[in-house]
Amino acid sequence: MYVPHRNGGSDEFENITVTPENLFLRKPLPEYRVVLVSVNGSVNVVEIIEQVLGTAKACKSEVSLLLGPTSPFDSPVFQTVPVGWVASVDSAGKLNENVEVIDPRKFLDISLFIDRQPRDETRPKIIIGDFLDSLLLANGSIGRPAVFLFFNHLVSRAKKEGLTLVLILSEKLHDEHDVQMVRRFADVIIECRERLEDDRTILETRGINFADRVQTCWIPGRRECEAAAEIAQLEENGFHKPQKV
Repeated sequence: MYVPHRNGGSDEFENITVTPENLFLRKPLPEYRVVLVSVNGSVNVVEIIEQVLGTAKACKSEVSLLLGPTSPFDSPVFQTVPVGWVASVDSAGKLNENVEVIDPRKFLDISLFIDRQPRDETRPKIIIGDFLDSLLLANGSIGRPAVFLFFNHLVSRAKKEGLTLVLILSEKLHDEHDVQMVRRFADVIIECRERLEDDRTILETRGINFADRVQTCWIPGRRECEAAAEIAQLEENGFHKPQKV
């Protein structure tokens, strides 16, 4: 994978191996504010969260999870970090020492969960999760303006405080308007999709990195990212079709 890199006004290209560990990012994960993993089809969200969690821990970051449809009990590695489970409208509070249940209609409780997490100013802070799925589904169309307002506030807070948000959004669950609202704030979008080809199910992934103005083509198999990939530099108002370099 060749990523355009500007140096002294001229275009150079550095060779970067695309692996599950670097998530299509040129810089360490904590240097980005909003990374969106956009899921379309029967993609394993638990696997994605595990992968991002491993990457975050490798960066010596303080990590917390804000889960939604995904359960904190779906993976043993989720028990190694604080978890806010934004899923229940019937009960709230501590489920155990590690997990706090949060009503998805109570945005203040989500903010307070983030506030309560220990913060070492010498270490980056990363929040990972699919809680936006729960917010959008639980609040419905009537509550959509409140969700957008909360999300705007969360992104502004991330930029001000240097937090990194890694958000997983299942596109098939939401209206196109809602999906585009979230995508608009992302520094990086990692798209994971499932499609049929000759009666076979193919899982593909690509990265659209607005912060570094690069994107990859669709790469078959999330575990086969070492395969050759084409790259395209982003236009100011859109993308080029990926071209070989």
